[in-house]
Amino acid sequence: MKVSQEIDNLKDLVYELLVINPKLRDSDRKLSARVWAIQLGGLDKIKKINAFEFLCIYAENSSLFSQESIGRARRLIQEKNVELRGDKYKERQDEQDDVIKVIKTDFSKQDKNKYTEENVDNKEL
Repeated sequence: MKVSQEIDNLKDLVYELLVINPKLRDSDRKLSARVWAIQLGGLDKIKKINAFEFLCIYAENSSLFSQESIGRARRLIQEKNVELRGDKYKERQDEQDDVIKVIKTDFSKQDKNKYTEENVDNKEL
């Protein structure tokens, strides 16, 4: 599934979760966990699987939304719906320029040949 389609499929669910539970507004991890619990059949069912089983499902099952798409959907919703922004929203916005500067500086200093295929160990996880 394309990322844009995945985000579009997620928007209603993420919107509803942000309205119902304000604690999810500042935490992509908590929001993702809630989305996955719903996708896997609810809290009662997810309590019965262990971490390894979940990782196998996540890695092999493209029907689970990715954490990246869940976070993107949250950001899109909060951008347009001021009332759904979390307590840390303004803090993140204020830090945005500093983070961009650090990233640009770090990447411009990196040795561009450092991460070629020859230099990276391609062992499977």
